[in-house]
Amino acid sequence: ALSPAAGGLLITALGWRGVFFASLPLALATLALAWRWLRREAPADRSAPPDAAGLALGCGALFLLLFGLTRLSDSHATGLAALLLLAGGTLLALFARRCRKRAAPALNLNLLADPLLRFSMAVYQAVPGVFIGINLVAMLWLQNSLGLTPGAAGMLMMPWSLGSFLAICLTGKTFNALGPGPLIMAGCLLQALGIALLTQIERGEQQLALAGAFALMGVGGSLCSSAAQSSAFLNTPNAALPDAAALWNINRQLSFCFGVALFTLLLDQFCAHVAPAQAYRWTFWCAALATLLPLPLCFRLDNRAVKLRLVPEQETP
Repeated sequence: ALSPAAGGLLITALGWRGVFFASLPLALATLALAWRWLRREAPADRSAPPDAAGLALGCGALFLLLFGLTRLSDSHATGLAALLLLAGGTLLALFARRCRKRAAPALNLNLLADPLLRFSMAVYQAVPGVFIGINLVAMLWLQNSLGLTPGAAGMLMMPWSLGSFLAICLTGKTFNALGPGPLIMAGCLLQALGIALLTQIERGEQQLALAGAFALMGVGGSLCSSAAQSSAFLNTPNAALPDAAALWNINRQLSFCFGVALFTLLLDQFCAHVAPAQAYRWTFWCAALATLLPLPLCFRLDNRAVKLRLVPEQETP
């Protein structure tokens, strides 16, 4: 909640280099707390060493794919971008093939056979991932088009955070009774509504509308992320939780990377053909529509089965 506003104030006062000092006191505090609280533990027994070749394939594939997406915005580098994407896709296929054949793979992709885990990961790509991408675009729009200072633009994350806090509390109170389906559908609609509201704002003085848009995005995005995370591992055996957590965290980080790459690419393409105000507006509409992509998956989700899966946990004395 505070970091975007603090970053904006640092940029205003010290210039762009100042933002890199923002994490220094937090990093030092984290080191102090880790030294105080964490205790040495015996290393876990491993039957096989880590798959270094598999890790290299996976990291290389993701680097090439993300780099290829960034190069797509350069009209003079479309050939290079296509080559990078093709190479990245090839390495990704080789990585998946290696993971499925090894007894101790870098990632246990067999866990993706669980439809609930796949559903939760798809929701994260389409909702929190979209927000991270469109939030970057919105910060450019707020400062370059509406004339807000970096600090004022960063302060709009405060209503987002309050909405997020409300959504997380609501999920905790209602998840067992409702299941993930209704919460995620409501979240998709609310975040899409918040992004769509940005298309109707034309002046920086419309602070109430801006705060409302970001609050809607906070409620909607966090309803989806908290409900998806609460349901992701319900069918995962305890022994497989470390591998499932690795898949989940990689998917979460990639959703942020893909969201930023996709919507900055769209903005660049629109700016090449229309005025900047219209380009931002079209990018916001695309993001609002992308947020609705999980809705068909929600109708296919067996929400009743998920709630029945939760019943024994509720009745356990």
